[in-house]
Amino acid sequence: MEFNEKIVEFSCINIKDSAYRITTEKCVTDLIRSIKITGLINLPILVENNSGFSVVSGFRRIEACRRSGWLSVKSRVLEQDTDLQALIYIAITENAMARELNIIEISRCLNMLSEFYKDNELGEVASKLGLPENPAYIKKVKRLCSFSEPLQEGILSNCISVRIALELADLPYGAGDIFAVLFNRLKPGLNKQKEILTFAKEISLRDNICLRDLIEKERPHDILMSDEFDNRRKIELIRNYLKKRRFPVLSDAENRFKNLVKKLEFGAGMQLVPPADFEGRNYRLNLCFKNLEELESLKARLESIMINPGLKSILN
Repeated sequence: MEFNEKIVEFSCINIKDSAYRITTEKCVTDLIRSIKITGLINLPILVENNSGFSVVSGFRRIEACRRSGWLSVKSRVLEQDTDLQALIYIAITENAMARELNIIEISRCLNMLSEFYKDNELGEVASKLGLPENPAYIKKVKRLCSFSEPLQEGILSNCISVRIALELADLPYGAGDIFAVLFNRLKPGLNKQKEILTFAKEISLRDNICLRDLIEKERPHDILMSDEFDNRRKIELIRNYLKKRRFPVLSDAENRFKNLVKKLEFGAGMQLVPPADFEGRNYRLNLCFKNLEELESLKARLESIMINPGLKSILN
């Protein structure tokens, strides 16, 4: 592939044309600092078009130069009739061979290649270009670059797993973004995300309520926007609200159990565990002690609890 080095004015470059953009990084502060010290070492790659030039590789370099006060930039320029597939190869290799791509950038690469190759061919081609070749992985991540910005941000910040993101993307219009914003702000773990999402979907189906409204116009939104609680507490409050609304009888049973146990004052080293979902009659008592003396103390406390009418209320 032959390049012609030219000095191109920024006014001639269509920076909004993102057909070949792979990088997700928007900050150029580091590049501005580097360019001021050493100049532009690796020239961006442009391709001519009817109205000027499009960027094939070097979006951040061009932006850094522009912010540094430059009016033009020396570039490697390809002619207008350059094959589209060749341009995509250049864009991918310029990025993939220079650094490790994140999962959204990989998704963008795979989607570019999908214009020319079938799914069963992508693995072999991807491998040659420095991309993952596993078919299952390719199938999973190829969709990601088409997701909304909140979802992509959640994936890149590791606030939202790919599995959850795929589920959110399939929700009715707008609902996925509402959950993405919620998860991005509060950063709940995977299990909490699953619970919150499952409870909300089941409530939506049962009560015929819009998922978006359930989160955005009801109690979860008030909790999210509150300054009274930290993120961990907000997660618990939202989860508990949705769980109680989904399973009101079970939630009432849990609260009654907690209140009764609290009055019994089991204290440290002793825990009464109810049957799962309060279905069944088998309770479990957990004891934790270091020596015989602590065990004797627990025994005495247990004997006192056993004659407390509150215990009878729980077991009956």
